[in-house]
Amino acid sequence: IRFFPYAQWGAAVALAAGTGWLIHRWVPVALLWACSVVVALMFWWEPDTGDIENWSRWNLEGYEAKSAWPAYRGVADALAGNLMHARVLFEHDPDNNDTGSTRTVEAMPLFGSRPVLEGLYMESAISSAFIYQLQAEISMRPSSPLSRFPSSKGTIDAAIGHMNELYTDTLVLRSKQMQQRFGDDERFEVLLREDPFLVLRLKNPESQLVDIVDSPVVIKSRERWMNSAFRRFRLSHPYATREIYLSPDQEWQAPAPATGGDIRVLSMDRERLVFETSAVGQPHIIRMTYHPKWESVTGERIFLAEPAFMLIVPRQSRVDLRYEAVAADRIGVGFTLIGIAGLVLLVFVPRLATGPVTARGPALKPVITVLVLALGVSGWSWWNNPERVYKRGHELRSDQQYLSASRAFDRAYSARQVPGHKAEALFWAGRSLEFADDHAGALDRYRELASLYPDSYWVPESLYRIVLLERQVQNQRAAEDVYKRLLQDFPENNWTRKAIEASGAKQ
Repeated sequence: IRFFPYAQWGAAVALAAGTGWLIHRWVPVALLWACSVVVALMFWWEPDTGDIENWSRWNLEGYEAKSAWPAYRGVADALAGNLMHARVLFEHDPDNNDTGSTRTVEAMPLFGSRPVLEGLYMESAISSAFIYQLQAEISMRPSSPLSRFPSSKGTIDAAIGHMNELYTDTLVLRSKQMQQRFGDDERFEVLLREDPFLVLRLKNPESQLVDIVDSPVVIKSRERWMNSAFRRFRLSHPYATREIYLSPDQEWQAPAPATGGDIRVLSMDRERLVFETSAVGQPHIIRMTYHPKWESVTGERIFLAEPAFMLIVPRQSRVDLRYEAVAADRIGVGFTLIGIAGLVLLVFVPRLATGPVTARGPALKPVITVLVLALGVSGWSWWNNPERVYKRGHELRSDQQYLSASRAFDRAYSARQVPGHKAEALFWAGRSLEFADDHAGALDRYRELASLYPDSYWVPESLYRIVLLERQVQNQRAAEDVYKRLLQDFPENNWTRKAIEASGAKQ
């Protein structure tokens, strides 16, 4: 998402250059066009300039000027540590804006605290979906920014299990509800109360940065691996087996059975990890996000293991892992140096940057042809855009044209690619059919959603509605099976509570 401004700027420059090339021969037209665009942009910008000024002042006046600075600094000091220490997990809460931003807790390591799970470039890491899921389990108002892998609330047991899986032992909580919920659990101890924050620590954390894998491993292809890994993290944790995802150039040879051993981390920085182990030949999981640039000095292959960590089978007692540059990095550096050299030449040898203008205005017929083709392609894309079709479905549903709405949602479901978006369209197709009294069609959509997207945000409500619809047709056995799944997979969800209330009222 942080790349979009650069892409937008590049597109704007390209379009401006293209427009200038089209009209540069007609100077009056070019001047009129330029002046019109500048005036239009001024009217467009003006209403927001006040917000920009306030936003800039708020961000640039510094942490120390914020009302919550003493508490923020106190928490950072209490969590002092280094990269090898267990990570810190913080509750996402819009009220954290009084520290400067809702994301300022990400910056606590700059003030000396131990590493935090979430960072500035979270969305670029393959572990982000799992971290945001854990965030949702300990937050009253989670962010859940990944539409492809929507997070949902869970039980305290699930949160503690996921904390251990992600090598996390400390919570920084903001909301009163979460402070009471986790503070009342005897598995946590209070590390610090610094209003408005409460810092809790697990009394008996069960994981280390490097651990021996003592459960059976299951080998799978890396194709669409994250869908499987996220579903299992949500619904099948703690793992009875651990999945390993192989790339096409990797082979897996069964290691020695896990019998345990001692592991000692010797050193760790941002591009190197060194540890000693007595369990040579046994699989070791390293609770750091997998990246192909990590290499073992002694040549062991590094595998991707669920949830999104590295797995290695050591050949000797000392393991030295390093984050190395690859060919793409060197090529990028080469092009950067060429660009800098070219810029220096243009600055110090001006004649290279100038020359006779030989360009002529374009022929009218080809330009019109290109414009017509571009308009045709744009119109076709707009008409078939799944988001437009999805929005149209809601308009039809609001007008009580439920069958037409369900067909629009079905079209959007077929055209969408992101699983979370597909599940959303499928749910509303079922809901529209339910309003149209086509309960069989609605059940088909709800069942398909629950089967294909079991970790979706829309699954609990879909299961709830399946229970209601099955009971309406006296299909008690099917309703009971779905009701049990709702209780097992989503014990603290609002739709589960509604199902319990409906079941009690029925009895």
